[in-house]
Amino acid sequence: MLVTKGIDSYREMDELVAEIGLDVRATQHESLYAAAHSSNLAGLATSSLDVVTIHDEDHTFVFDGNDHLAQYLATTPKYQFGPDLYGRPEALSAILHELRPDQPLTTRSLITFVVAGRKGERG
Repeated sequence: MLVTKGIDSYREMDELVAEIGLDVRATQHESLYAAAHSSNLAGLATSSLDVVTIHDEDHTFVFDGNDHLAQYLATTPKYQFGPDLYGRPEALSAILHELRPDQPLTTRSLITFVVAGRKGERG
């Protein structure tokens, strides 16, 4: 089984990060799923596997406030924060509390599951 996300996953987070100025180019950075995403995963798999089935699920994830959001932002390599913010959720949280109300952020993602097996051994 191969699993990936849509190329535009968490777009709402990109927009928020750009809007509040943490990384003004956040919406322009390449997706973390650029190499293998929902639209190309099955095609990538067919070069060496027989694809049995493809299943897509729309997922909604809610970060319940600035502290929760900071936990995620501190772990993602996508954004260009100052070096004092990487891996420091408490520092990111403090900045988020200054820049936005402490409210939930709802994000969306397409998750794709590709079930495949060795070529010629379908079943």
